[in-house]
Amino acid sequence: MLLLYRMYFFIRYFKGRQSINCPNCHCRNTESVLKRNGNFFVYIPIKEQLRQLLSNSVFHKLQRTCNDNNLLSDVTSRKVYRSMVENQVISDFDITLQWNTDGVNTFKSSKVSMCPILIAINELSYRVRKDNILLAGLWCGSIKPVVDIFLKLFVDELRDLHKHGIDCLPPNLNEAVNIKVHAILSPVDSIARCSLQNIAQFNGKFECSLCLHLGQHVKVGNGYARVYCGNEGIARTREQHHRDAEQAVVKNISINGVKGVSLLMLLTTFNIVVSFPPEYMHAVLLGVVKYFFFMWFDPKYNQCTWYIGSKKSIFNDRLLNICPPCELTRTPRALENMKLYKASEWKNLLLYYSLPCLQGLLPIRLVMNKLRPWAPPTTKSLDPQFLDKVVQTLFPPEEVGWEQEFRTEENGADK
Repeated sequence: MLLLYRMYFFIRYFKGRQSINCPNCHCRNTESVLKRNGNFFVYIPIKEQLRQLLSNSVFHKLQRTCNDNNLLSDVTSRKVYRSMVENQVISDFDITLQWNTDGVNTFKSSKVSMCPILIAINELSYRVRKDNILLAGLWCGSIKPVVDIFLKLFVDELRDLHKHGIDCLPPNLNEAVNIKVHAILSPVDSIARCSLQNIAQFNGKFECSLCLHLGQHVKVGNGYARVYCGNEGIARTREQHHRDAEQAVVKNISINGVKGVSLLMLLTTFNIVVSFPPEYMHAVLLGVVKYFFFMWFDPKYNQCTWYIGSKKSIFNDRLLNICPPCELTRTPRALENMKLYKASEWKNLLLYYSLPCLQGLLPIRLVMNKLRPWAPPTTKSLDPQFLDKVVQTLFPPEEVGWEQEFRTEENGADK
């Protein structure tokens, strides 16, 4: 039987009492008032959920090995995971988790939103993993989750599972096994990452969570944006981040973009820097890909060499004649609806539709002739400098403020 706790913002139970005092503001509140105002969230302990899940056939679907050292197919094939296995941080029966939290609007006419904590087991294949997602918590209200309050019970339980594990009896085994649980990954979007790491927001100085690039505040269009041009900054490290967090608390100022400590720093196997992977939805799909197509088809670029807006009808005919398989949940829409495209539609456009639909429309032969002197001898690995040259040839800097405008991440995602 799963337990479900309704936690009030004071992180304490009423336990039969009619009212309690807030330890911070010292005001007195009743349970009915807090419930009516939505000042609570739901927490569902994951220990019993994992015990039930691993006590059935899912246990025998766990995969911890990757035979090809050069193959990067999932979390378990990455260098970090392999290193933890080699150093016996992860033993034979242990599992690792990835977790995510993100806000979801409940109604168009209301400010109320929900924010769940979702958990997946890395050792399960993708097809099995997505059918066994666990719900650890649910924040519902008109204000954004207070990270230290919302994650307190979650972090405490993860620390306990890392140290003591859970005992369960998988099918076809004669005795119970102890399975320790390690949280190693949190793929969240750019906005949530800032709150979880307690660092500057994506439009601030030192906003990159992976390096110490200051950025530059420049004018873009009718507004301003912080851009990250030139060489990469010095890579952040876990130790340096912890020092910056401690100094930020002592001095009450932001240090290298770090505003203070985070509860996640208490997790032994969770690296506050690299456990948050670059988030490609905003950076690539809603950033670079969207920007490319607007530059190709937006009439304001009609004097530029890359503009192909006059051929939009040809592109639309090709696009709308595509009948994608059922694995793609959205069918193609005409370019007139570009402003309404979802991230998944930009992904489909990038991976599946763009090459056949753009064939013969872009002056690609001229571009490739210009790039021939810089082309690498093989295509196994592309030089980043060559890729920069490709884009700058497609969009000449003298026709668009390339260094200033294109490298701006539209929604503040990673460089």
